[in-house]
Amino acid sequence: MKEFSRKIDAHGHFGNSFLGPESRMEDYLPEARRIGVVGTIVSPGPTPEIITAEGIYYPCLWRRDEMGKMTYFSQWSNPNGQVLRTKEAIENPYKDVNELLFRRIQKLNSVPSIFVMPIHHPKLDTAPGLKETLREYPTVALKIHGISTFTGPEDVPDYTIDILKAEDKPLVVHTDMYRGKITHDVHEAYRLNDPVKWVEWSQETGVRTLITHGARLSDKAIQLASRAENIVIGIAPDILLMSEPDRLAYKPDNYLEALLAMVPADKLVYDIDFGWNVSERNQWETLDWQMHERIIEAGYKIGLTDRAFEDIFFNNAVEFYNL
Repeated sequence: MKEFSRKIDAHGHFGNSFLGPESRMEDYLPEARRIGVVGTIVSPGPTPEIITAEGIYYPCLWRRDEMGKMTYFSQWSNPNGQVLRTKEAIENPYKDVNELLFRRIQKLNSVPSIFVMPIHHPKLDTAPGLKETLREYPTVALKIHGISTFTGPEDVPDYTIDILKAEDKPLVVHTDMYRGKITHDVHEAYRLNDPVKWVEWSQETGVRTLITHGARLSDKAIQLASRAENIVIGIAPDILLMSEPDRLAYKPDNYLEALLAMVPADKLVYDIDFGWNVSERNQWETLDWQMHERIIEAGYKIGLTDRAFEDIFFNNAVEFYNL
């Protein structure tokens, strides 16, 4: 099998996340170098946790109040998960965790080169705070994770759109869907982030947008995105996505073959989605580093050219992020 020596990892995470992996940088870097990654774009964990003297700190979680209104709060817990205290979430709740990542990356002199997409809360971040964040080095994009913020594209304020355009920075969005019975608020959050909604939002606003998770194999979303110059589609994490078929438009025999056949090669970007590159949710210590091999195998099977692979692994992300 041919190797493609230059890869941009277009989307991943460093840092701990509530109900998610630890996403340790020291685990990522040697594996990324081994498989030919020369540039990486990362955000903090989607629902970040920070270890403090007071305990494990979550700057922003969500829940419904007695009236059914969605509220946001911060929380301190002990290592056993016992809640120590909570309080109402503040403005710009991710400021500290974004700054921690900035400082860590600024001190790093490594291969691959690391760039940042700070996380953004559409309802709680302020315009001045967003401007300041986007001007921090080495920021190349902004990330919205609609599940951790219980938001969808309709919640993105006009100032976010205006600032992204003024700063010439793209947006990376988590996409989701849910085809099962709604039994929990998180299922509603999945549906808020349907890839069709995000693609239509990107078309309407003109914001350069990376649609993650293969647009959940939504034929409508992919068709719309394929005609839009400002949209690209991320691939990962293929095995985890296949393990949760209710969150895909349909369950294919082979996710990568289906996606590569549906999306033009000039619209796809390679991403690992570290540390969600696992076979099954909650099996966070068993990381998968072979997706690039599966992409090549699936691509050759459906007739992709070497130039198509070069675009997917490197060229498309360089152009999208202006690297």
